Amino acid sequence: MTTHLALLIALVPVTLAQYDFSWAPKYDVTKPPATAPAQPLWTQYFKQVNPTAASPDITSCNSPNPLVWGATFDDGPSPSTPMVLDYLKLPNVSVKATFWVIGANVQFLPEVLARTYAEGHQIGLHTWSHSNLSLLSDDQIISELVYSARTVYEVTKVYPKYYRPPYGAIDARVRALANTMGLTAVTWNRDSLDWSYVGKSTLPVMISSVTGTFRGWVASSDPNGLSLEHDLYEDTAAAIPPSMDILIRAGRVIQTVSQCIGDTGPYENTVLRTFFANGFFENPATGNGGVTTTQTSASSASITMVGPSGTVSGPSNNTSTAAAAGGGSSTGGSLDSGNSVSGSSDGSKAKGLSTGGIVGIAVGCGVAVLVGVGGVLGIRYQRKKKADAAAAKQTLGDESAYVTALEPVILFVLQLLSANSYLDASPKTTATTQKPTVQTVPTTTAAVPTATTTTPTTTTTTVPSIQTTTTTVPDPYGGGGAMNFEWAPPAGLAPVHEEWTAYFKQRFPYAVVSPDIESCADSVDPNYWGISFDDGPTENTHVVLDYFAKQKLSTTFWVIGSSVPDAAQTLKDSYAAGHDIGSHTWSHKDLTTLNEDEIVAELVYGARAVFEVTGNIPRYFRPPYGAIDDRVRRVAAQLGLQAVRWALDTQDWANVETNTMQNVPEAFETWIKQGVTRPITLAHDLYPETVAVVAQSMDLLLKAGKRPVKLSQCLDVGSVYGNDALETFFKSGLFQGGGGGGGHKSGKLHPSVARYRASSSSSSGSGSGGISKVARIVG
Repeated sequence: MTTHLALLIALVPVTLAQYDFSWAPKYDVTKPPATAPAQPLWTQYFKQVNPTAASPDITSCNSPNPLVWGATFDDGPSPSTPMVLDYLKLPNVSVKATFWVIGANVQFLPEVLARTYAEGHQIGLHTWSHSNLSLLSDDQIISELVYSARTVYEVTKVYPKYYRPPYGAIDARVRALANTMGLTAVTWNRDSLDWSYVGKSTLPVMISSVTGTFRGWVASSDPNGLSLEHDLYEDTAAAIPPSMDILIRAGRVIQTVSQCIGDTGPYENTVLRTFFANGFFENPATGNGGVTTTQTSASSASITMVGPSGTVSGPSNNTSTAAAAGGGSSTGGSLDSGNSVSGSSDGSKAKGLSTGGIVGIAVGCGVAVLVGVGGVLGIRYQRKKKADAAAAKQTLGDESAYVTALEPVILFVLQLLSANSYLDASPKTTATTQKPTVQTVPTTTAAVPTATTTTPTTTTTTVPSIQTTTTTVPDPYGGGGAMNFEWAPPAGLAPVHEEWTAYFKQRFPYAVVSPDIESCADSVDPNYWGISFDDGPTENTHVVLDYFAKQKLSTTFWVIGSSVPDAAQTLKDSYAAGHDIGSHTWSHKDLTTLNEDEIVAELVYGARAVFEVTGNIPRYFRPPYGAIDDRVRRVAAQLGLQAVRWALDTQDWANVETNTMQNVPEAFETWIKQGVTRPITLAHDLYPETVAVVAQSMDLLLKAGKRPVKLSQCLDVGSVYGNDALETFFKSGLFQGGGGGGGHKSGKLHPSVARYRASSSSSSGSGSGGISKVARIVG
């Protein structure tokens, strides 16, 4: 650790005051920055020197190459920006993007902006305080843009001619005023909505949702995308690399905004250059006057940075001093929590605080920078959240999140420790985004449970008979006692509970609807095949389990909730063997034909059945028959569920009826010859005939060099479990209070299973195991 600190000493300048922000608007740094102070003379100046300027907004790239994509990141600079920069300069990436920076944030992290510009990325203005320009006076609009431009110039010495209006909110008045300053608005045509997951979803869920959005855009093949993401939050920054990877693998050519619109001079703003050069910024009355203003040091209180419409706050301390070059001393902390390293001589000691495994020095009320020539750098840092007292209601929505703002010197720590991992390059931050009321809620990101992947050393070929006289199954895997299905309603359409629907609508009104998943992720091996089996668990499921255990492979089972109580042990075996479990609703009804209360009930009871056995709540569901529409997607999204359908259908259920099961492996042969890559396939573990052809079909894939995989492998996500919306719901007590229809009536099976048993007990004499007619079950 001493070596790391010594290296930091070599990197840190003797003084941090290489940038002068004394001109910046004065405000209480413990609160969000106010709208920039109006300067009427500035407004008069621009209206007089450039009154007829007109420039239409830019909303997309206009390159003749339809694969060109403008990647843009808003609301920096922040402690998370370096991880994005680290990724963008990787040898196998090496692309340039556009960063829209907030002036009030720049003054606290100028080194981040300096690095961004030095590495060739385009810098654009995002105003001084991220205020909605359409709600401001003319003078305030001009001031917001002028102060923003001044911060960028202070660090980069350039004058941008493009700006992004906060929230994309712009009207003719804002446009005209900005045009007089030589500024053109740039919005977007692809919004990732990444900010909406902050504080609401675990990191894997958020990344999966954002990347799913990008996959949908790529699949649509619409030309010249101009996308919006944020480098303000640690979570949103972590979603940038995988989302950019999707674009790169799809052949998209990532460029800056100026590149994608064919502008070779993004900083040739002669209007702003003349304004600043002639002294109108310092003395708007006469020009060339020059006035000096003072500002409370950024280290005198808790620093508050600006979020999308709220704030991000970090602490500092007004008693910090830099050791003098000749005789001062300081004591800085080590990179490990609880250790301290002495400086050159006597000074006070500061104990180290680990921040996400990155750095923490001197536990206290804030950040303090102590620099002694030949001494040790100490940074006093502690996370702190500061709520925005006023609701930041804007025309296009409300957002609020809080991230830590650090002194510029933290850059060196980030750059040092993030050299090899862009996902771990910035200190941990805690953020909450909630609509419509701006508030701060302490948030803990829970680890996503991962299914046990150990395969039993011996394969059990004896299928246990289904119990029809008990509702409780002992848990042989140490899962915490017995599983209880007293909550379960009888088989059939799940009973509705209007209060459940109201809960999800009120709690998650802005849930983002992700596109349906039908194929594996672009990031996985093209030879991956997502294999899945629907409509279990049944006594036939163990045939599939035995085969996959022998081959040391994993698959996905989409289970019908009402079948689980009578086959709980089979589902437990499936989960314990490391297979992924997803919900196939409670009773296999076509969700598009149900009302919203019924859809909610079907999904809640289906997920609860999975949870009862596995202890995990799924975040994916398969709509019965593959039937889904926008209404179902929206309701499912409020429950934290995303639909997974399929690209290839084995039609195994239909071949049961016609006694032509050989058609199933023949279908796999055809798909292999066609060169299909990364598909998700549909099969069933419901009937003896369908599971009987599994081994032959999978052997064909293996022989052809394909690899059958489960959903988590197929989607390149860590786990298919971890559903914050449903977990919160179950903890609320509404599920227990809502009742379950009087308890599960053991022995009353899913209708398709009942029909199969009835037909198989008859003497039809057919060549398919006595099945005279089987109900059509698709999906």
